[in-house]
Formats: sequence, structure tokens, C-alpha cells
Amino acid sequence: MPLMFWLALSFAGPVVAVEGDSICPLPQVVAARLGELLPGATLASEPDVALLDDQGASVRIQVRRADGTPIGERVLERTFPCPDLAGAAAVIIATFESDVHPEFRLALATPPRAPAPPPVVATAPAPASPRTSTAAYEIGAALTGSLAPSSDSAGAAAGALLVGGWTPAGRRIGGRLSLQASTARTLDLGTGNGTVQWRRFVAGLGPQWRWASASRDVFFDLHADALGAVVLASGGNFMNDQDANGLDVGGGLGARLMLPGRLFAPWVDLSAYGWLRRQVAYESPSGASVSLPRIEGILALGLSFCACP
Repeated sequence: MPLMFWLALSFAGPVVAVEGDSICPLPQVVAARLGELLPGATLASEPDVALLDDQGASVRIQVRRADGTPIGERVLERTFPCPDLAGAAAVIIATFESDVHPEFRLALATPPRAPAPPPVVATAPAPASPRTSTAAYEIGAALTGSLAPSSDSAGAAAGALLVGGWTPAGRRIGGRLSLQASTARTLDLGTGNGTVQWRRFVAGLGPQWRWASASRDVFFDLHADALGAVVLASGGNFMNDQDANGLDVGGGLGARLMLPGRLFAPWVDLSAYGWLRRQVAYESPSGASVSLPRIEGILALGLSFCACP
């Protein structure tokens, strides 16, 4: 039969019988805690009954009057130590009793006030020193393919390109220097078999605008170039072939995509050149002539040694 405990409280104790087969918490421990929570209760000839029913992983608390009329019921899960469960069960029983017995004064124990913690002096970490930016520079070379279209030819030629660049620290705009040479192109002079072979050796200088991705693993450059060139031309298949040299000036625009690495950076560049002077090759004494193309398009595939912070 279930183990029963009766708690007959004196002047300041409630008259509630705590019984049951619970071993965690024990009924007598709950009864002792209950006496601390209802100090204003008075002795009763027929006490109410609080039953602690052990259900394995939980304990069911049933509170009823002496005649069996239920007052309240609650289930506590055994997820806390037994002393904590005893305190919780006492609070539940005391709450039920104070609801049906207004004369009982519920005095839940309040924990002692913890002393104020000592003042803590907060120190803000020293601001991190800004990363010192350094200038970016590169030296690179590329193979080129170019077109210089005329009325009777696309003017295709292969070539080589050398580039050097420098961008000041913390800036997007820097400078660019380039040197380019290409193989000879051929134009028909319109006199039978006579042709003109020509080429330009080009130097360029101008600004370069650079944009970097957020991770700085891709660079996109735009460059504008002031161009100067030495033009070499020679006749072919004539009775008396002659050579002629000249100078030319012009301008160029280009865009480049670069993939910077730790040491070397591959890139691809697409540019267009325009020349200001009209360069003419002619035959004497017939006077047949042909103008050298004044517009060129250049595609370059290159690799640079790049210090690109």
C-alpha cells in the first residue's frame, strides 16, 4: 500500500496531508517545504490531501479535499534534481490551497538578494591600424593578332606587344606604356603584279583605369593611349623596288581583363587604333597610289609579372 505521511502544522503551518509512493521527491520533504510556503494557515480537523503519484519519468500531483473533491492536478517531469522537484511540488500544492482557502497566506520564499557585482571597467580595443596600401605595377608581354582593313584586304598580321603599368597606392588611375610590332601587310598598288608591303612599329603612352572585384581575383582595365609610330613601306614586284619610311601619330582605346596571381597574371586585351596622317604609297612614273589603312583592331593574349595588391 502507498506510503502515507501526515503533516499536522502548528500555528504557522498549513494543514495538508502529503502522501504517495513517490521517492523523488519524498512526501515528507514536500510537506516540510509546504510548511514554509503557507505560514498563515490554521489547523483543520479534516485536512486536504496532496497525493504524489510516481509515474516513472514524472510525478503526478493531485490535491483534493478530505471528502474527495478535487482541487487541482499537475504533472512534473523528472528533469531536475529531487530537491528542486520537492520545492516545485510544494509551490504547486500551496498555490492550489491558497486558491480555495483565501485565509492561507502564500509566502513564496524569495532568494536572498545577490550582492551587486563589482564595477567592470570596459576597455575598447585599440583600433586596428589601416592596412598600408602599396602601388601596383606590372611588366608583361603578349602575342597579338590585328586587322587593318582596306578596300581589297583585311590586312591581317601577327605581332608582339610589351606593356608596363603603374598605379599609385590607393588610386584607380595609373599610367601605361606599350610597344608593339607586327608582321608586314601587303596592299595591291593596282598596276598588275606590283604590291606594297608595310608595317608600323608603335609606341603608346596614356592613363589606365582599373576596377577590381570584391575578392580582388579579377581586374578590369580601360586604357587610352597616345600613339606614335614608325611606318616602313617597300615596293614589291617592280622593276626598281624602293623603300620609304615615315612617322605617324594617332590614338587608341582598349579594354583588358586580368586574372592576378601571386606572381604572374594572364590577361586578354582588345584595342582599336586610329591614325591621323594619310600615308600614301605610289608608283612612278605612272602615279598609281594606294593609302595605308588608318584604323586597326588588335587582340592580345598576354602574361605579366604583376605586383597587384
